Amino acid sequence: MFHTTEVEAMTPKPKKEADQDQGKANTVTPEAAASHLIRRSALCKMLGISVSASYLKANPRSAYFCPRFPRPVRIGAKAVAWKLGEVLAYIDSLERA
Repeated sequence: MFHTTEVEAMTPKPKKEADQDQGKANTVTPEAAASHLIRRSALCKMLGISVSASYLKANPRSAYFCPRFPRPVRIGAKAVAWKLGEVLAYIDSLERA
């Protein structure tokens, strides 16, 4: 037999309004992109590169160094992020090259 708390845990909960708006695309305005920060995993997914490749492209002593590659912003003692606007500009420059 189920206890009432187990039954309550198994019953589906109603979806929030944000979950129900599936027709709206997740887009970022250019103004918001300028101040939005993304972490390394998101950067690598956007660029289609591995984590180790992102380190190599950012390291000036690497053979794979890219001077146009976006610079990280320090957000903590051991944490960095990238400005989304700079990443999108880098992607645009790759498409033009």
